[in-house]
Amino acid sequence: MILSGRTILITGGSAGIGLAFALKFVELGNEVIVTGRRQSVLDEVQKRHPKLHTIQSDVADPAQIAALAARVRMEFPKLDVLMNNAGIMLYKNLKAPAADLADDRCSTGCSECANLS
Repeated sequence: MILSGRTILITGGSAGIGLAFALKFVELGNEVIVTGRRQSVLDEVQKRHPKLHTIQSDVADPAQIAALAARVRMEFPKLDVLMNNAGIMLYKNLKAPAADLADDRCSTGCSECANLS
């Protein structure tokens, strides 16, 4: 796999492992776009890492997914790698029954892959 000269979109790339991947991909000579839900966090990431492109988008919102896709097609027509990394952190008592646990996890993680791809 060629790891340089690519245009890469990383959802959930404003922190954690997504940001770590983004910074490594930039170091390897790629153009990298990261998304996140909070504009203030993205602004801080952009300030610290000016080579990164940032776009505010919530992958749990179908309207924002459509807007992200349209913007990326227009501004980054050479996009050739999508890294679906966005997720949510749930604080649940795993000892107590939680019928909604599977739905919460899948509503963001599973649908994101289908909607963005």
